[in-house]
Amino acid sequence: MKSKVVCIGIGTIDVLIKGVDLSTGFSGESKRAKHVQLAVGGDAANQAIVLSRLGVKTELVCGMGNDDEAKFLHSVLVRNGVYGNAVIDHNSSSSINVVVIDELGQRNFICQEDPEACFFEVGLEHLEEKDVVSLGSLLIPPFTTVESIERVVKKAKECGAVVCADIVYG
Repeated sequence: MKSKVVCIGIGTIDVLIKGVDLSTGFSGESKRAKHVQLAVGGDAANQAIVLSRLGVKTELVCGMGNDDEAKFLHSVLVRNGVYGNAVIDHNSSSSINVVVIDELGQRNFICQEDPEACFFEVGLEHLEEKDVVSLGSLLIPPFTTVESIERVVKKAKECGAVVCADIVYG
């Protein structure tokens, strides 16, 4: 059975850090956090996991390296019933971000520069027989140019899919 939705974009490993007091600054010292956790992040990966948990047959297409981070990401996707089609770049690392969450729940991101693995060309075969094609997010890899967006949207519309997109700003 083919997936009904395909989410295309970034899948990252997020290091979530909660309960650390940064009000006194942070310079050359250790700080204690109440909670540190590895999680999957990235708009496309998060969309795919949520949709799958809601019972929607979902596929994720994202770029990653051939490393332990990719294995972790894959294991979380499998555990959540997401069909994955990673574009593996053997010369690149997978994406990792650190997310410091303050006492009000505000997320503060420390993001690595996008690894080369994130800049993949979307295989148009992933769009066939889909009801929905979700581009998550525009203006970040792999959708960094108007041409890369138009190419996927045009094919998705030819296949009769509804196209939706998340837009990153500022």
